[in-house]
Amino acid sequence: MSSAVIDTMTTYEEFNELREKIKNQVSSVKKISDEIELSESFRNNLERMEHIVASEMFKVMVIGSFSRGKSTLINALLGEKILPAKLTPTTAVITILKYGPTPRAILYYKEKLDEPVEIPIEQLKQYLEIPRSYYKNDDSRISSSIEMVEIYYPLDLCKNGVEIVDSPGLEEDEVRQRITLQFLNKCDAAIVVLSCLQLLTLPEEHFIREELLQRGFDHLFYVLNYGDSVTKDDEDDLWDRVTSKLGKQERSFLVSSKYALQGKLTNDQVLLQESNFMPFELELENFLVRESGKVKIKSSQKILMQFINDLIELLNIKLNILEKSKLEDLEHLEKNSLFVRNQFLKERNM
Repeated sequence: MSSAVIDTMTTYEEFNELREKIKNQVSSVKKISDEIELSESFRNNLERMEHIVASEMFKVMVIGSFSRGKSTLINALLGEKILPAKLTPTTAVITILKYGPTPRAILYYKEKLDEPVEIPIEQLKQYLEIPRSYYKNDDSRISSSIEMVEIYYPLDLCKNGVEIVDSPGLEEDEVRQRITLQFLNKCDAAIVVLSCLQLLTLPEEHFIREELLQRGFDHLFYVLNYGDSVTKDDEDDLWDRVTSKLGKQERSFLVSSKYALQGKLTNDQVLLQESNFMPFELELENFLVRESGKVKIKSSQKILMQFINDLIELLNIKLNILEKSKLEDLEHLEKNSLFVRNQFLKERNM
């Protein structure tokens, strides 16, 4: 299906028709993939393809290292202090923000026999914050019986099937990193929260290039937080560094989430203006309202095409190194892969 056709898609029925076609193509590729050994990179892309086309929700993950201000940014979007935002770590739990007319929170436990528990949203912090008495060793600070938290809130951004995912901070420990990476395959887009005070560390650069871009994340928002600490004279240098590291990024914003939250809480329009948060908020809203459906289709198409090409290359390699008795089976798989690719190209160019 060509980009021109996708761009003219206007109805939910058209969207579902395109998605069903891609789901069938992904299913065909998965059958082939199940018969050969795949690398972790292959498995990640296959898993992400399946989630993108199967899920009706559009998930946006907020990603950032410890103390980058992720929770404050989400609170600024909400206009309320809902998530704990402290300089000490919180539990390694995925938090999903969904639309709901009445604020509430539901806890899901790691032990599947434990039923989910609904709690007043005001009590959320006591389940996510780690008591100071637990800061004795690295293991105790991340242990939690809770696996995931769902927050329902009347946020317009989440009205049309959008979910905002707050991930555990990167770089703190392997557990947090692993939880974030596992859930990343279920997401369609990401907001990368960076700090003006320590811009783009080597681990952050590595994560963007090796984890986000390798998984086919074309739709990234870069938020440079703590903008209130940057002078006008330093702004040009800051943007030069961002461009040199990431290239020119249209969806990059220098903001102060702290000012934005304070401005919304006190209805201080001057502070809200100084936060420079509104341009980011408006661009995010436009993206989610107007582009999310098309992004889901285009992203899955792109990943699928790349996956098929890589799969054919992998099969060619295996054909050359395995013993002759295996050739007929592998040649059959290769023909199937070529057939799926040709069908995909035919559909895409219709």
